[in-house]
Amino acid sequence: MLALIRTFLARVRRAFQLREHRLKLYLQQRPLRRLIRGLNQDYPNLNLRMLDVGARRGIDDSYRDLARLNHFYLEGIEPDAKECEAILSHGFYSKVRPVAVAGRTGKSPLYITKVLGCTSIYKPNFKNLERYSLSPWFEVQDEIEINVTTLDTLFNPEENFDFITMDTQGAEYEILKAGDRLLSQVLCLTMEFHLLELYEGQTLFPTTHQFMSAKGFRLIDFGCGDFDGEMAEGHCVYLRDYQRLASKDEVLKCILFAMIWNNKSYVENILRNAPERLLSPNERQHIRQLLGIKAKEKMVPGADGLTGYLYRDGSGYR
Repeated sequence: MLALIRTFLARVRRAFQLREHRLKLYLQQRPLRRLIRGLNQDYPNLNLRMLDVGARRGIDDSYRDLARLNHFYLEGIEPDAKECEAILSHGFYSKVRPVAVAGRTGKSPLYITKVLGCTSIYKPNFKNLERYSLSPWFEVQDEIEINVTTLDTLFNPEENFDFITMDTQGAEYEILKAGDRLLSQVLCLTMEFHLLELYEGQTLFPTTHQFMSAKGFRLIDFGCGDFDGEMAEGHCVYLRDYQRLASKDEVLKCILFAMIWNNKSYVENILRNAPERLLSPNERQHIRQLLGIKAKEKMVPGADGLTGYLYRDGSGYR
């Protein structure tokens, strides 16, 4: 009887957690949906192209509202052919390529794990993983050899994407380096990152961040998952620096991408600082009103410490 009560209470708790998650997602989506409606009305020819690298399980809920745009194209890359068929059946993707991308072309081992989402061309590193409760997810069930290619080999020079999302279990950095031409056209990129070597020989986040910064991207979102209380992996979001944008469409797309993660502060940053030739004052004000954003002013220095107000010119340190 006690076991039945515990099971019932656990189900009730999960139901409330799910309801809370859905409510939070709904509240977050409201301003994003207002923005999309405004873009469809004011900029009806805005065309957005998205690439999902490592598309297992299909598009994340955070991105589903992009399908509300007048012109939205979504393409996926997933080496599991059966998973490709299942993804296409959902209706969001225009194409899913059953290929594997890496930092080079040729042959590569593929380590198929107990939880398929942990499968990688890198071998799980159990010297680091064995201490965590989720280590069984990474247990290798089979090792096969597959053909791999690079992003720049897979796509023609005429093909480009505004937004790339990547979940390739430790291979993100190598894939990006070998996709330099494609990356040069990208405005927004999200990817999984690792702070700990969960796969043997993988590149960790500091090197990836240095690479993305050198390419002219700014980090606008960073979230870590829970590895038994440690920060070992998570997701990060990069937007191309607004000072490097070349058209009004690019500015609007960057604003849209920032709102996917409900980052109104960065939207205000863009509206305040993007080149004047790309967005008129009236357009900036209209977007602020649409999203309920107030323009920020330069902050006025205040008293800092007991005597700080006397030494704003730094003389107190001489």
